Amino acid sequence: MAGREVTNGVKNEETFFTGVIEGFYNRPWTKVQRLDLFKKLSNYDLNSYLYAPKDDAKHRSLWRDLYTDAECAELKELIQSCADNGVIFFYGISPGLDIKYSDKKEIELLHAKAKQIKDLGCEGFAILWDDIEPELSKDDSKHFKSFSEAHCIVSNGMYEELVHPKFLFCPVEYCSSRASPNVHDSEYLQTIGELLHPSINVFWTGSKVVSKNITAKECKDLRDVIKRKPIIWDNLHANDYDQQRLYLGPYLGRDKTVPLQSYLSGAMTNPNCEYTLNIPAIVTLADWANNKAWDASGMASHRKAVKEMLKETHVKSYGVDEAAVKESNKKKDSEEDLLEEDLDIIFQMFWLPHSHGPKIVKLLDDFKFCKDNAVAIVGWKEYEPGDQPDIVDVWIEKASFVNKICKEFFVACDKMTHMNNRDLLFDLNSYLNNVRVILHGCNNYLKWVGLDNCKKPIRHGPSLAGLPGGLAGDLMRLYPVQSEDQYPLKKLVTPTSNAVLILPYKYSAGKQQKELENLFEHELKTFSDFLNLSNQSFLVKQKKPHGPPVIVGMISSWSGEQIKSSDATDLCSKFFGKLFKSSGIAENYSIIVKLFIASPLCLDPDLLDGIFESLEGFDEKQGVVLVASEKNCSLVRFLRQQSFTDLKTDFLISGQELLCKNVQT
Repeated sequence: MAGREVTNGVKNEETFFTGVIEGFYNRPWTKVQRLDLFKKLSNYDLNSYLYAPKDDAKHRSLWRDLYTDAECAELKELIQSCADNGVIFFYGISPGLDIKYSDKKEIELLHAKAKQIKDLGCEGFAILWDDIEPELSKDDSKHFKSFSEAHCIVSNGMYEELVHPKFLFCPVEYCSSRASPNVHDSEYLQTIGELLHPSINVFWTGSKVVSKNITAKECKDLRDVIKRKPIIWDNLHANDYDQQRLYLGPYLGRDKTVPLQSYLSGAMTNPNCEYTLNIPAIVTLADWANNKAWDASGMASHRKAVKEMLKETHVKSYGVDEAAVKESNKKKDSEEDLLEEDLDIIFQMFWLPHSHGPKIVKLLDDFKFCKDNAVAIVGWKEYEPGDQPDIVDVWIEKASFVNKICKEFFVACDKMTHMNNRDLLFDLNSYLNNVRVILHGCNNYLKWVGLDNCKKPIRHGPSLAGLPGGLAGDLMRLYPVQSEDQYPLKKLVTPTSNAVLILPYKYSAGKQQKELENLFEHELKTFSDFLNLSNQSFLVKQKKPHGPPVIVGMISSWSGEQIKSSDATDLCSKFFGKLFKSSGIAENYSIIVKLFIASPLCLDPDLLDGIFESLEGFDEKQGVVLVASEKNCSLVRFLRQQSFTDLKTDFLISGQELLCKNVQT
C-alpha cells in the first residue's frame, strides 16, 4: 500500500502515512461522502484517514460525551469501510479546550470515549492539542511541571490504555512560527522528545500554519528535538480560514530531493471544506508520495488531477456504482460537455495559497501592464497604420490575452451548469461567480480604454450592487497592506506610503546622478552641462514598501530670460539661446521645461500641471516649451493628449521633440 516503501524502492516495515485529514472548521462531510473518499484513497494508493472535524461537537467541545447507538453504528460503518479499502481509520479527539489534566475522572472519561471507539473496530487514534490556550490551571500546575508535560503524560496514558494502537499526536506548537522561542529551544517540543512515547507520531505543519515550502532540513532539525520524524499535517489546500478562496492546484513545495522516509513519517492533507473539490489535493498528494518520476513543477500532477476531476463531473451522486459512472461517460459528446481545457483554466484560477497557475500569473502581469500604461493607448486609432508607437502593439497584445482568458473562463463557467455532478457545481459555483464578476469588470475596463477611448463614464462597479465583497470587500480595500510585497511590515502605513514625491533638486550638486544616469544614460549626456545651469529642478520619486523611494523622473526648467542672457558654450545652451532669440518664441513662452520620465506614474495631468505652476519664471499669460525624448512615445503621446502641440520653429535638436502649450486656456 501507499507509503509502505521508500521512494528509492527500499522496503521499510514502518507505515508511511499518506491520506486525508477531515480536520477543518466548517460543516463536516456526510457519511456518503466519507464512504466515497475511502474508495478514492484506495484507488489513489493512499492509506490513512483522520476523523477530526472541528465542528463535530463530540470530537471537540463535547469530547466527554459518548456517542449514541445510532452514531456508533455510523462510525462503525465508516471504520469497516476503511478496513475494506485498506485504509487506516484514525479517530481524533480534542479535549484541550477544557480538560482538567490532573483530574482522574476527566482521564477516565477520555479513556472511556476512546474505548467506545476501539470497540467499534478502530485501530488508529489521534489526540489533538492544537488551537488551545497554552496555560495550565492552578490545580493542574500543582501536578505538572509544564503544559507540555501534561500533554505527554495524558497522551501516553491513553496510548497505554488502548494497548499501543497506531497513534498520532498534534502539539500546541505545531509549526515553527508557534514554537517558543524557536524550534531548537522550545521547552514544549523538547519535552515531547523526552517524555512522549517513542511510538507515538507527531504532526507538524511546517514553518507556518499554511506553509509555502517544507524542507527536509527543517524536518530533520525538528526530529533532533522531538526524537522522531514528523508527519506533515498539510494545510496547503485548507480553505477554512478564508472562505473566498479554494485550492485546486497541485501538491507543491514539499521536499523530494531526498527519500521521503528519510525525514518524514508521513504526509496527510487537510483539504478544502467542500468535499467535492478535493480531487486535486488527493490526486496530487498521491502523485508526490508514490511517483518516483514526480515532476517538481507540479504541472504533470495538475494534468492528472484535471483528468480525474473531469470523471468526477459525470457522477450524478456519490455512492453510485462505478458501472453507472462509466455508462454516463459513454454518452455522445455535445458542446455543453466540459473538456480538460475548461477545468484547466478553472484550476489555474484557484491554484494555491501563495501562488497562481501559470496562465493566471500572466493574466495578472498583463492586466497590470495595461492598467499602468493605459494613458499610452487612449486615442490609438487616430494613428495611421504603421505609425503607432510600439507600446500600442504591446498593450493590445496583452489586453487581448486578458480577453482570451476571460472568454475561456466564462465558457467553462457556463458549461459547469450542465454537468451531472450537481453537488460539485453547487460547491464551486459561488467561487466561480466571485472571480467572474471582477474578471469581467477588469476586462470591461480595458475595453473602455482601448476600444471606447474612455468616452462614456463608468458609472458603477463590476457587480450588480457596485463594488464586490460587501463589508469584507470594503474592509479589504481599507486594509493598509494591499500587496504581498509590503511584507514584512516594519513601519506605519500612512495615506502617503505609496505616494509619488516631488522633491526640489539641484543637478549641479552631483547627488543621485548615478541613479539618474542608469535611467536616462544617453539623454542625460546630451543635457548634462545644460542641467547644471537649470533655474529649477524636481525629482519625481515613488515610495516603496521597503527601502527608500526610487527615482521615476526628473523635471528641469530654465526661464527664457536666463537662456537669452547665458554665455554658456555647451550644445544645448547654444541651441536654446538661438531658439529664444528667434521670432515668436520669447514673446509667447516664458520657460523651457525638460522632462525625463521613466514611469507611467508621471503621466498624470494634475501632477504635471501642478509642477508647471510651481516653476520659477512661469508666467500665466505665456506658455511653456516642453522638451521630451522622441523615443519616449508614451510621454510624447500623453503630452499631445493634454493639448500640447508641436512647436512651430525651424530649430531642431537631435532625438528630442519640442512641444508647446499656453497653460492658461
